[in-house]
Amino acid sequence: MRGKFDPEGWRRWKMLFEQAADADAVRQEELLDQHCQGDIELRKCFATMLSAHRQSSAMLDRSLPERFLALSVEQAEEPPASTPPLSRGTLLKDRYLIEKVIGGGGWSMVYLALDEVMERRNVVVKVLLRQSAQRSAIDDEIAALSRVHHPGIAAPLDSGATPDGRRFLVLAYIPGITLRAALHESGPMEAGLVVRLLRAMGSALASAHDEGVCHLDLKPENIMLRGYGNQIDPVIVDFGISRLLQAPGAATSPPAGSLAYIAPEQLEGEPGAASDQYSLALVAAEMLTGRKPPPLGSAPAILAACGGLPLKARLALDRALSASPANRFPDIDAFVTALAITLDPERRRYRRLSTAALLAVTILLASGVTSFWMARRHERQLVTREMGTISEQMAVWVRLADSAPFPQAALEQAFQGPLAHMQRLVAEGHREQELLMTLSNSLALYGTYLGHPGRRSIGQSEKGIAALRQSLEVAQILGEVALDRWWWRGFTAEKYDMLASILIEAGEYNQAADAARQGLSLLENFKATGAGYRNLASIQGGVYMTLSRVHFHRREFEECLRLRDLGVASRREMLVLDKNARPARYDLAGVLATRGYLLRDMGRLADAHRDYAESEALIDTILREEAWNLQYRWLHARNSMELGKLYLLGNQNPKAVVRLTDGVNLMRAMLKDSPHEISSLRSYALCLSWLAVAKSHKGSNRAEAGALIAEALQVNQTALDRDPRSAKTRDEREVILQNARDAGVVRLVQTSQIPPR
Repeated sequence: MRGKFDPEGWRRWKMLFEQAADADAVRQEELLDQHCQGDIELRKCFATMLSAHRQSSAMLDRSLPERFLALSVEQAEEPPASTPPLSRGTLLKDRYLIEKVIGGGGWSMVYLALDEVMERRNVVVKVLLRQSAQRSAIDDEIAALSRVHHPGIAAPLDSGATPDGRRFLVLAYIPGITLRAALHESGPMEAGLVVRLLRAMGSALASAHDEGVCHLDLKPENIMLRGYGNQIDPVIVDFGISRLLQAPGAATSPPAGSLAYIAPEQLEGEPGAASDQYSLALVAAEMLTGRKPPPLGSAPAILAACGGLPLKARLALDRALSASPANRFPDIDAFVTALAITLDPERRRYRRLSTAALLAVTILLASGVTSFWMARRHERQLVTREMGTISEQMAVWVRLADSAPFPQAALEQAFQGPLAHMQRLVAEGHREQELLMTLSNSLALYGTYLGHPGRRSIGQSEKGIAALRQSLEVAQILGEVALDRWWWRGFTAEKYDMLASILIEAGEYNQAADAARQGLSLLENFKATGAGYRNLASIQGGVYMTLSRVHFHRREFEECLRLRDLGVASRREMLVLDKNARPARYDLAGVLATRGYLLRDMGRLADAHRDYAESEALIDTILREEAWNLQYRWLHARNSMELGKLYLLGNQNPKAVVRLTDGVNLMRAMLKDSPHEISSLRSYALCLSWLAVAKSHKGSNRAEAGALIAEALQVNQTALDRDPRSAKTRDEREVILQNARDAGVVRLVQTSQIPPR
């Protein structure tokens, strides 16, 4: 087949298809005999295409996952036998609860389902009707697409098999209608909306191409429109079985794609990123004209329907629809930019206004004509400057909260005004990078102070989780306009890390693990050089430490230690890159202490003592330079508590009492004027209970131990009252009760049960 579908061959053979497409079977046979002239391979190719054109459920018009499975069996022309649908309430993979049928065809059934693991979110489950042992094809593609992260792509979430052996795919549920349905209902779209949708789709496809994946079946049926009014966002679906650009056999695979949108090179088995550009150009033409392109239609015929478009727009479409991929735009971004510039009503209006303004200046009438554009430009400048001011305010609040008691009401009031203002700007359609970045960062910062264990949280983990999820939603919008993709990946991964930490506090370990792994997946394969390396490597190290906490709570200590070793190694590298800066020393001190208490629980007391000693040495140097910082002081206090527990395990009771007493005194002093920080209250309660154990082992009277346990239980209850959802606070109450037993304070144990959730 090579050479038969070069540009000249394309023009010749598409005429054959157009003649035969709507002819009866006898006439089709005559045309094939006449034009194929004994070429069996060519005749088979055309017969397959004509069969696909006649049957909407035939191979070339099926969804991509179904088509790929069909290609793995020889009898692809015949649909599978009728299979009863899954009943409501069926549970797949112990996770996906079938709700109802929402679609289907000759090759699959599509269901709306609930994900029982991820907060009962809606998902789409597509069950293939044919049983097949060919698992690797779908699984390899899902693994490849797991690298693609873009809000405009609905990539597969999971896969599996039904009890009777049929494969199924799980995809994100996208509420809305298809672009095909929208065009059917409303006809051609306004140029401004087309431009916005094209930019979003181009960004999504470019993100996939950057990862070596192309779609190859782009059409209005595979584009969902999410939202309403002017807030419509496109989401490209059926990415489930796309083509890896570097995959073995990519050039020899059978042609795939819907005939009305297929690029010429796909018929020859040589698809690529330029094929998506060709298909997107056809989709753009249909959005502008409301007319569906004919199967294998020529560029002149398609452009004839675009006569009302500006000349430069038609030239951009003509180039993207070139029969030769080499003659198209260098990438999909270049095509979208070229077409958008000519169609964007704001740009066109600005050019008209600029010309009018130049003439008006000549005759002294310029001021009224240029005011609109100047107002828009001034508005963008104001937004950018305003975001700089808000960012500076956030930095001041963080510094205040880290250095001195900061009342809860004041903290919430400080955040609420700027957050509401920024959210209103986004709702009005502003997409400036500075705005989206500041809003996402502010929501994340607000969430951490509500419930993140790394801050002195005010004990509202549920609100903190909601704020972090909002931060991630804004980060996904930011991904549409961010010019530096690796910067955006690091930015978003950091938000996943924060969310995972608060989910751990709430006891949602599965969700926390999913969030942490999503963050790590964004950071795969970044270059070990360049200006952004330090930031990405630092974020990656932080996510390792967060994921390790999930394994710690699951008592999977070996995996936890592996991740914490990676975290410590990352912080040591950052210390060198940051030239021993104070924040880098604090980060290293923190991860060493975290690894220390794991080693202690594993019974490796000498290794644990080594890590705590190094952590304390770093904290000592930091506190000599910045003694007012409460974060540094709290780490020092917690280290005192953990070292006291270490001495207890080593039967060094006098040393344990000294260390735990130091910890209690340090924490009590810091809590004196700021009793609302939940993480601080929790640490104080634990330290009191361990001091009770140490004193009882040293021979102190039971009344002294009882007083310490009573205070510990009271402080723990205060924390639990402030944040009833906190699983960590409940777990720590059990520790306090066990310490009461060890200290011989049985009466308090009997009267201090853990309250119900």
